[in-house]
Amino acid sequence: MLLSVAGCGADGGGVDASIDLAADFAGSADAGSPTYAGTVSASVINGSSGASAFFAEYSSQQPQPMTQATVGPCAIRVTMSGGSAMVPMQRRAGTLTISSGTTTVTLTPTMPTMFSLYTAYSSPSKLWNGGETLTITAAGGEVLPFTATAVAPGAITYTLPAPVPVGTTVTLDRSKDFPVAWSGGTGGEVSVEFGVYNVSSAAAHLQVDCRFAATAGNGTVPSAALLMLPANRNGYYDIRGSGMKTISSGAYIINLAIAAYTLPANTATGAMILTQ
Repeated sequence: MLLSVAGCGADGGGVDASIDLAADFAGSADAGSPTYAGTVSASVINGSSGASAFFAEYSSQQPQPMTQATVGPCAIRVTMSGGSAMVPMQRRAGTLTISSGTTTVTLTPTMPTMFSLYTAYSSPSKLWNGGETLTITAAGGEVLPFTATAVAPGAITYTLPAPVPVGTTVTLDRSKDFPVAWSGGTGGEVSVEFGVYNVSSAAAHLQVDCRFAATAGNGTVPSAALLMLPANRNGYYDIRGSGMKTISSGAYIINLAIAAYTLPANTATGAMILTQ
C-alpha cells in the first residue's frame, strides 16, 4: 500500500539533491522591506457555506514560497527561513462582496480582533453549485479597490485515498506514485499538496503542490515529485476541490482560496504524514 497508518515521530533525512536550498532565489526582497498580504476565502463544505477575509502589513519582509522545480503536474516550492515573528498590522479593503451570480455574500470590516477585522460569514445553504464565475470585489481602504474572478469548483467527493479520521498519521512511500480519484468535479481544479516544515536551517517549508482539472475525476502525483520531500520526516497532505488564484492590488499580494467538498463526519481532506 502507498499509505499505511503509522505513529508520529521521526527525525533526519535530507532533501533530494536536485533541490538546492542554498540557491539565491530570484526576486528575494530586502529583509527590512515590509510585506503586504491578504487572503479571501470562500468554501462550500457538505452543503454549507463560509467566507472570510484578512489583510495585513508586516513590518519586515516575510519569506514567500518560491517555485524551485516542476515535475509533471506538480510545482516544488521552498519557503526560506527568516522573516519577522511580529504580530501583523491588520488593514482594511473596505466592504467586500463575493457573488456567484445568484447569491452575494457581504463582508464588512469591524473592530479589530485577534483574527481579522472582518467577521466571518457562514450559512447552511450553498453559495454556489460549481462551474459558476465567482466575482470578488473590494471597495477599498488601506488596501486599494480590486475586482477578481474565479471559477467556482464543484463539490468534490474523495474516493482515493479514502478520507481518514481527523488526527490520523499515515506513512508516505515516496518511491511510489500517489493516485487520487474523486467524483463530482464540475469546475476549477483539484489540489493535492504535500508538505514538510523545518526542512533545514535554510528552508522553513517544502511543498509539493499538484493540480488536476476537476472534471478529470482522477490524477497521479508522480514518485519523482514525492522524492523531492525529505525522508523520515513528519508533514502533511491535503486534497481539495479548489479555485485558488493569486492577484495583486497595489503593494498587496492577495490569495483567493476557493474550495468545495463533501466529507463523512469526523474525517479530513488529508492527514499528517511520515515520509519514507
